[in-house]
Amino acid sequence: MNVGFGRTVITPPIGYSLQGYFQDRRSTGIRDDLTASTILMEEGKTVVALVACDLIWVPTDMTEAIRRQARQELKVPITHLLVHGIHTHTGPLTAAPKKTIYDRGFRTHPAYLKLLPALIAGSVKIAWETREKILLGVGQARAKGISFNRRYLLADGRVVTNPRPDQQKIVNSAGPVDDTLGIIKFVTPDGKLRGLFINFACHPDTLGGTLISADWPGLVRKRLESQFPGSCAVVFNGPSGDINHLNPYDAETRSPAISERISAAIEEATLPVLNSLEVREINHLSAVSKKIALPYRVITPEEQKIARQCLKKKIPADSLQKLIATQTLNLCQEKSRRKSILVECLAVALGKETAIVGLPGEVFTQIGLEIRAASPYPFTWLIQNSNAGLGYIPSALAFQQHRQNQKIKPEYDTTSLSEALGINCSYETTPLACRVDERAGQKLIETSLQLLRQIFPG
Repeated sequence: MNVGFGRTVITPPIGYSLQGYFQDRRSTGIRDDLTASTILMEEGKTVVALVACDLIWVPTDMTEAIRRQARQELKVPITHLLVHGIHTHTGPLTAAPKKTIYDRGFRTHPAYLKLLPALIAGSVKIAWETREKILLGVGQARAKGISFNRRYLLADGRVVTNPRPDQQKIVNSAGPVDDTLGIIKFVTPDGKLRGLFINFACHPDTLGGTLISADWPGLVRKRLESQFPGSCAVVFNGPSGDINHLNPYDAETRSPAISERISAAIEEATLPVLNSLEVREINHLSAVSKKIALPYRVITPEEQKIARQCLKKKIPADSLQKLIATQTLNLCQEKSRRKSILVECLAVALGKETAIVGLPGEVFTQIGLEIRAASPYPFTWLIQNSNAGLGYIPSALAFQQHRQNQKIKPEYDTTSLSEALGINCSYETTPLACRVDERAGQKLIETSLQLLRQIFPG
């Protein structure tokens, strides 16, 4: 198999709005440059490019623009392309501002958005031009104690996201954590390490503020590449819709020290595995993708009525009630224009032992665990936020918990919010954050397993 690596800088201009919270944050400086990093693999007529971008997500239309740039202008014969947003909350908007609560009134630069697909496609071109014969070693480790399921069962029976300042009311965690660290090393026949594929699940939101940064994935790259000069480490975020770095009992919520701690733990877990991995030639590369229609969440006439009434109330415009009401009606308008949400799933096989699956949206960890458990491959690495900006895809259990919450506490709070921290509800399952209904997660599981079986060479 031939493999190449490429990287380009995609940092936006200073003053560009950062995405990830409910309020506008104009960037005031650069903590570290944002990049697009590509692993390109070629075997026969199959060419697969995996691109990790230091963006919150990459919209479908941008993915298509990147594909056109690579194939038509850069002359890279890609058969399958995965464009992944690592989900940093200190990166730029990836589309012009709309009426949604996540980018309403935010500032972008049209010239940057126009240029961004070409910048990302450039990393694919570099990878194509630098490809060479490569041996692969695949393994895994555990990076424990740095990620937490951010949904907790409280004493009143509700499940709440990041329950601050209600830590004393926590009964237990309401979902699993996957601390699996997926590792692939790419080595030349004469023993030179050319690149690394790293897969770990955790929200990159450890910093906050107004400095542009790739958060912990950028620090992981920096640490590993300093260990192996001349190599290219590419970090892909796993299913982490309900996973972040916040231990609810810690006083500190965000700081550079937290990002350093996470990256150090991942480095510490990675290095022993890298040193022990045996590499071998892989002559089987196959990939298949499928577009599927995910169903919109059901919004009842009563919910629409409540939303309209809420918008007439004299409560803060940035209160949870008004944010949810606004997004509920926005979603109704979106549903009136199309019946479902078209997304793409992609599966890649590297021999008989290793598979990589690209999933759209911020996928709950339980969904990823079920795919991995039923996969025919010993190593199955899952990459969320691939080829689409979709919002959350919760598990079926999370939707059940949402309904239970509504029975216990029918009305949302009216206090002002700037982000999903101390938000007194099951944030990921509200219309504020979730556009799909509870069938979506199962559809992703079934589609992923279908694709994995389709490409399994056995």
